[in-house]
Amino acid sequence: MPENNNRNIEGRSDKELLELLLRSESQASEILKIVTLSELSKAHRQELGLTPNAYERLQVSIELGRRIQESKAKFKTPNKINSSSDAIDFCKNHFARLISDCLQEEFHIVSLNTKNHVIQSHQVTVGTLDASLVHPREVFRPAIKDSA
Repeated sequence: MPENNNRNIEGRSDKELLELLLRSESQASEILKIVTLSELSKAHRQELGLTPNAYERLQVSIELGRRIQESKAKFKTPNKINSSSDAIDFCKNHFARLISDCLQEEFHIVSLNTKNHVIQSHQVTVGTLDASLVHPREVFRPAIKDSA
């Protein structure tokens, strides 16, 4: 088998990559008529007209891509939060999956130690489509447990 050439893959269109993954030019064309690339991960198998095996390959590749992206983001995530821009960077990286996949409002806190290093993040509540009710005791409880 010839050596894999990244340029050969990187230069391909989304449709061509989907064709390679699904092993079908016609299926790739039909899928991209139904959904956009960003909607692909949320589409159901029947909606896409895929066999269980093809759908599984598609979902595995999407998940693998997400995990690679998350591992890259961990290197960019600051361990110490000294400013609002550090907090924004941390949240963009740490909660990237929630931002892209979440269907409901969620309220999270990030606890810091006295040197502004991240201890842990906690999900406090899950709300509705566009709102999340939060009581102060629910915010402070995990922070106190972390000795933040």
